[in-house]
Amino acid sequence: MSRIYVDTSALIKRARDETESQVLRNWLKGKIIGGAQLFTSDVTLVEVERALRALSSREAANDYPISLAVQLAVAGISVVPLDGSVLRMARWIGPDSLRTLDALHLATAVLNGAVTLITYDRRLAAAAESVKLTVESPR
Repeated sequence: MSRIYVDTSALIKRARDETESQVLRNWLKGKIIGGAQLFTSDVTLVEVERALRALSSREAANDYPISLAVQLAVAGISVVPLDGSVLRMARWIGPDSLRTLDALHLATAVLNGAVTLITYDRRLAAAAESVKLTVESPR
């Protein structure tokens, strides 16, 4: 069974209507129906909610509450708690230029057996490839 880590950039696209959103939604739905195990980190929930709050404060119309948007974004995706092993691995994983939150995502993915990482972030994608994860950015 395939284990797939879904990062913040993908979940924001799932929650909003952006260029790749519908393709991503269909891709994720296909993986869920196909039995893949999709997961993300507690950190992702914080990032998604903060990003949606920032975006909604700049936009005039809000179709639904942000808390509902976050719930919809993570529907069918397990949330893995941030723990000490993730924090320890995040200190050294990936290139030295890897940003802190990206290191937490990458460490969570690796420690929880991901074979694929879904992201639209080029730096995180390169770091994931450097630790031999398959990277997908459905377009």
